[in-house]
Amino acid sequence: YRSSTWWAMAASWPVLLVLAVFAPLFMPIFGHGYRIGDTTLTVLALAMLANTGTGSCGVLLLMSGRSKLMLGLQAVGLGVNIGLNVWLVPSHGALGGLVGAAVAWTATILILAVGPTLAIWRSYGVLPFGKGYVVVAAASVGCFGGLGVVTRAAFGSAVIPFVCFAVVSSSIYVALL
Repeated sequence: YRSSTWWAMAASWPVLLVLAVFAPLFMPIFGHGYRIGDTTLTVLALAMLANTGTGSCGVLLLMSGRSKLMLGLQAVGLGVNIGLNVWLVPSHGALGGLVGAAVAWTATILILAVGPTLAIWRSYGVLPFGKGYVVVAAASVGCFGGLGVVTRAAFGSAVIPFVCFAVVSSSIYVALL
């Protein structure tokens, strides 16, 4: 469980952090009208860090015979998602509505990541965290989050600075891992 979580983080966190930091660069790829979704992409990419950072906890919970608990967590997630969408989306307009929907989905992702993780920990004493977790998280956040924020602040969301950032950050990341 730990090892697979770390490997999943090592592969996905760099991509998620790049999407979060450079969302304004990527959203126009889908068309001019999609530019409005860059904040939404940032919110959801950051939420997925928690999802991948807890590993396959839902599968582990199901395979350990705790399907009723998982069903309950899914029901809570669904209720929170519907409730937050009803509350956040209509009252905030077009851009706020997109961000509101992203916040609702983020809350659901967190419930379905943290809930099973806590249940597995309480029932079996197993957590995805450890020495490898810290190494992968620190390397990912430093190389792609921190260096990405510095690059975007200094040069904006242009293609050439992004490509330079991608080469430098990926090289450092590989060396650190």
